[in-house]
Amino acid sequence: MKVKKSTVIVFTAAGLGIIAMLIFWVPSFFVDEFYNVSIAYAENAVTITPTPDELQKASISKWTDVSATFRNGSSTQCQVDVKSASLSRNFALEKNAEFGLLLPKQESIAISFCGVKKDIRID
Repeated sequence: MKVKKSTVIVFTAAGLGIIAMLIFWVPSFFVDEFYNVSIAYAENAVTITPTPDELQKASISKWTDVSATFRNGSSTQCQVDVKSASLSRNFALEKNAEFGLLLPKQESIAISFCGVKKDIRID
């Protein structure tokens, strides 16, 4: 029995589509979309939640983005500098304001918030 060329092409395309779905779409069901980090400045101190030690032991999936929220709890505007091997970002944050940023994983990140410096690593 002869198999038509178009039938083979359809089954091959469907098979490749299923394989692509398994590789790129199915893992999203098993991991969090975001891992949230809160970085707040108040009274000349920077508070990071979860703590830097917990971040280093977090074992975050490669499919998960790390979302950081910077909060300025002081009564003046602050300058924030975030630097790592793949990220260099500077911004001013008004008093009682927030700013969100995606942080890289598996890199040391230096954060300077109103002149107060902290180093974190997200693994």
